[in-house]
Amino acid sequence: LVTGLAVPALAISLVFWLPQLNYAVWQTFEPPAGAASLMVHGWLLVPLSAHFAFISPLKLMIVMPLLALIPLALIRLRPRIKVRRAPIWCGGEPVQSHSGATTALAFSNAMRVFYRFVYRPTNAINRRFDADSKPYFLKTLEFDYAQAPFFGPWLFQPAVRLVQALTRRILFLQNGLMNAYLAYIGILLLLIFAFALFWTPK
Repeated sequence: LVTGLAVPALAISLVFWLPQLNYAVWQTFEPPAGAASLMVHGWLLVPLSAHFAFISPLKLMIVMPLLALIPLALIRLRPRIKVRRAPIWCGGEPVQSHSGATTALAFSNAMRVFYRFVYRPTNAINRRFDADSKPYFLKTLEFDYAQAPFFGPWLFQPAVRLVQALTRRILFLQNGLMNAYLAYIGILLLLIFAFALFWTPK
């Protein structure tokens, strides 16, 4: 618990004691004056620049409790707000609320019927009767439901083929060579440094 509280306390206090490191750094390494203070801009911690990359733990500590007051106020005002309870609207028909409830199966069936020009559903029923008592006693009943394979062939399979084609083209990057992976990391770092040095905010 003490360590968990010490970490955010240390982050919050960085804006206060980082500028004080100027004296220790100057006496030890003799860098340019104010090097440590460049990492602080007011209440901001500045890894790169005050307009590109920054974070303010002190402001977060102040703002987050203030934002927490909003749900606390809503909870406090909840008993004063009357909740209106009304029966389920069933399309204007005078039916009981429990009989007008819609299940997931009923909703999906309505969507399937409404978009039947896309899904093109088909129902097949196969009945088999007993040979001795035909057609009085039903022996087996087979029900088969199917729909047109629309989303698979026209949406998912082209997306999968596109990803597989791109994967085959960049497969040479995953060659298992550690030197190559280090080179990738070095190139990314150079791009990040170049972006940080030459990018100027408007």
